[in-house]
Order: sequence, then structure tokens, then C-alpha cells
Amino acid sequence: MALILKRQAIFSAVTYLQDVHTQFGVLKCVSYRTCIATGIAASCVIPLSLFWYTVTMCLPGSEKFLKFYTAYTFLGWSSDNKWNNCFLFVISDHLVVNQQYLLSGFLLILSCYILGLLQQTVISFTSVSYREDDLGMFFTAYLRYSETVSKGASLVNRALSLLLLFLYGFMTFSIFNVTTFLLTSDFTYVLTEMLATQVILMLMMIIGFYTTSFQAVAVHDAAKRGKNLVYDVVSRSESSDHETRCLLLMMAAEFPSEVVVTGWGMFSLKRSFLQKTTSGMFTYAILLSQAGNQTSHK
Repeated sequence: MALILKRQAIFSAVTYLQDVHTQFGVLKCVSYRTCIATGIAASCVIPLSLFWYTVTMCLPGSEKFLKFYTAYTFLGWSSDNKWNNCFLFVISDHLVVNQQYLLSGFLLILSCYILGLLQQTVISFTSVSYREDDLGMFFTAYLRYSETVSKGASLVNRALSLLLLFLYGFMTFSIFNVTTFLLTSDFTYVLTEMLATQVILMLMMIIGFYTTSFQAVAVHDAAKRGKNLVYDVVSRSESSDHETRCLLLMMAAEFPSEVVVTGWGMFSLKRSFLQKTTSGMFTYAILLSQAGNQTSHK
């Protein structure tokens, strides 16, 4: 639903950034192989592995597990007929569970593509501005490109911020959910197929989480390099126009804060966010592991 509501904003952001590339050019083409591979994996590998696990539940000898997971899925209800349970479990897995991963994989590819365009827009600004030797010309170029970059960042946030909130919420929930399952389950009662499926799910979600995060962080890092470039140009300039120098420094100081990708204002995708989130995941896993060890010793 959110993707449908944001379709016009996404189209506007992509069109604007592509027009900027056509107008000013870029240094190099963006490589989307990692994003595309991760997105396809999330869209195909996870649903296929889940479907494979679901089908194995319908094989002879798995009736007890099938009945248990059917009751778990349908809030306690299950049928005494094996094939009824199999049909319901396969349909729910295909129509509900797999669609989540198909959509998340598509959003991952879309987000990486748009963020890559924005990153190259910022990089093109720094490279072109660096060739401006005169401080007055540099100031004019800075105004032109900073306005272009700021507008692009605004369009990207308008298009992706809500989708990124849902995407990160889904990936984070999946990671914590699988971590809880792996650290608290008694593997003597867990099917090998289910264990393999959960491990694949966690790996794909971790890869998707960090792939998107690194792409978003690269946008902000490029903006900080733009700020440092302005500082360097002003420090080397021999111009006596102190007002222009001060104005450039003040504007450059605010530039990185204008080029930040957010999750609907709830969080900013910067290095600090990545560090805190990673630390939180490790802390949760350690605490859960220790709690499990204490429980097992009682």
C-alpha cells in the first residue's frame, strides 16, 4: 500500500536524478550488482527455501509437525486430515509469507538504485566544483550544485523515507526473530529443513540490511567530502572577499545535514546509526545466549 501511495514521488525522484546526470554527467557508472544480487536473493532464495520447507511438511512422517505448525499459523486451529492441513499451510505460506520477502527484495533493489543515483549526484558536485579556481566562480558553482543536491535529497526522502522505515523494520524484526529462535530452541525437536530455512533467512536479511545501509551511508559520506572540499578551497584561496569566504564556510557546514537519508524521520542512515544498530544486535544475542545458559543450568 505504501509503495502504491509513493509511486509518484518515486517516479519524480528517479526522473530528477537521471536528468541531473544527463545535464552534468557523472564520473563513473554506479555498480548495482551487489544490490541486485541481494534483492534477487531476498526475492527468490528465501521464498524458494521456505516453499521447499513447506512442501517437506506434507511428506510422509511429518504429520505431527504439520499439524503443530498449522495450528501455530491459524491461531490454534488445525484439521485431522493431513491434506487439509497441507493445503492450508502451503496456501498461507505462498500468499502471505513469501509475498513479504518478494516485496522486501524489490524495495531493496529500488532503494539501492535511487540512493546510488543520489550518491553520484553528490560526487559529481564535488568533482566539478573542484575545477573552479576563482572563489567567485566557485561560490556560484557551489550555489548551483548545492541546490541541485539538496533538492535531490529532499525528493529521495519524500519517496523512500516511509518505505525504508517499513523495510528496516521488517529486516530488523526478521533478524531478531530468527536470532531468538536459534538461541532458544531445542534443536532435538526442530526439523533440519526448518533450521536451514531460518539460517538462510537470517543471512539474507543481514546482507540486505547492511547493503542498503552502506549505500545510504555512502550518500552522507559524499556530502561530508563536499564540505571538506569547500574548506580546502577556501583555505587555499587568496581572495580578499572575506564575506564570501565566511558565507561559503557557513553554508558548507550545513551541507551534510541536508543530505541525509532518513526512515520517515525516525532515524537517520549515517555511520552512527549503523554502529548503534550493530552493537544492539550483538548485545541482544549475547544477553539472550546468557539467559539461555542460565535457564539450562537450573
